Amino acid sequence: MFFVIGAVIVFASVIGGYEAPGGHLDVLWQPFEFVIIFGAGIGAYTKGR
Repeated sequence: MFFVIGAVIVFASVIGGYEAPGGHLDVLWQPFEFVIIFGAGIGAYTKGR
């Protein structure tokens, strides 16, 4: 449950912080970056348990 809340906060922060000064969201849409970031996050989370 905390993972979902944390993921929502991270996405909202990144998107809001990027769009506030006038950034274009289509630049952020890199599907393979999501794979890398989520893989690293899940790996770090499970390694610490």
